[in-house]
Amino acid sequence: MPHSREDRLHLGVIGARGIGALQGGIERYCSEFYRHIPADRFKITIFVRKPSKGLEDCKNINLVRIPILKSSSLETPLYSMMAVLTAYAMGVKVIHVHGLSSCLPLPLARLLGLRIIVRHMGAEYDRVKWNFLARRLLKLGEYFCARYAESVVCLNSDIADRFAAATGRRDSVVIPNGVSLPSDEAAEKLPANLAISPDSYALAVGRFVPEKNFHQLISAFLTARLPSSAKLVLAGEPDYPGPYARLIESLCQGHEDRILRAGVVCGDELVALYRHTRLFILPSSHEGMSFSLLEAGISGARLVVSDIPSNKEVCQNFGRLFPVDSEDGLRDALEQEWGRPRSQREVDAQIAEFRRRFDWRQVASATGPLLAGPSRVLKQSEVELVQPEFPQSADAKEPAKEGV
Repeated sequence: MPHSREDRLHLGVIGARGIGALQGGIERYCSEFYRHIPADRFKITIFVRKPSKGLEDCKNINLVRIPILKSSSLETPLYSMMAVLTAYAMGVKVIHVHGLSSCLPLPLARLLGLRIIVRHMGAEYDRVKWNFLARRLLKLGEYFCARYAESVVCLNSDIADRFAAATGRRDSVVIPNGVSLPSDEAAEKLPANLAISPDSYALAVGRFVPEKNFHQLISAFLTARLPSSAKLVLAGEPDYPGPYARLIESLCQGHEDRILRAGVVCGDELVALYRHTRLFILPSSHEGMSFSLLEAGISGARLVVSDIPSNKEVCQNFGRLFPVDSEDGLRDALEQEWGRPRSQREVDAQIAEFRRRFDWRQVASATGPLLAGPSRVLKQSEVELVQPEFPQSADAKEPAKEGV
């Protein structure tokens, strides 16, 4: 029997800067995931900080902007507090919170009677950019997450195990990010302003922040024994001006013919960059589960990634790992992988594995029951979704719920 619009569960989403053509893992997730939640069962309000375009094909999604002054340290806590209060005033019943930095107002949310589901993307306090006070606040956010969230979703088993060790909470559920297979038509539009040809460049995608280790990548690339025509494309930019952005600027000076700074690239042009790169490189020292790695993987790109746990969990059967923070290891990997022959069979097998393991339908099937709650669990027959295959952490008390 169809459900009336009044019967839909009102879900509030907290953590995204915006929706659409923006860099950032939370923004990528929110732009994709909520498309796969059944519109007849959920009314979704995403609280954003930047003016954003609505998801035009999703009639169950509404965007509400929270006006907050831009600040590297205070922006997210202030935004999250205002988002919780706005959600309560709008009659939201459940909040889906992304990241520890948005967990500081969870005691208030619980006091207001909101159900809380948190998506834990890793120990954010380990990132280089944070000072002592910011790290303490992020650890407080993790404590609030453990104490007040009804359900905690971790991106991989390493995050779940570390969360259990830090807080004592052992019932988190492991659900990775998803990724969509790009169309062949979308992969034909390399950015014209870069003047690059297929198979002639290496690619790195992400924010210019210290833990991405783009400074090491630039140095390794410039000193590696590669063809003189080889180029490195950096697709991204800093969120805020600062010392690291200036460091990247200084490293690129004098090498503009080989180091191409593309800015934020989205849509078909980004798909084309993934599809036609000779190497995709992710040298990070900290990741939850990189969307750029998933997107490069499902595009068939040859992967060169640091050996941190999150990257190793994604690249189980494909990709070259090198020791994190080792410029020499990265240089060796660049030299060896640039010239290694690669068959179409290997490319096709990689694409097939990423499609199987990181299917958005599986992500929705595993997450939907947590959002709906024990009294509102949706039946599998109500929406055509595949059964989830994602494991819980090793210490979890109960098996993951199935179906949406």
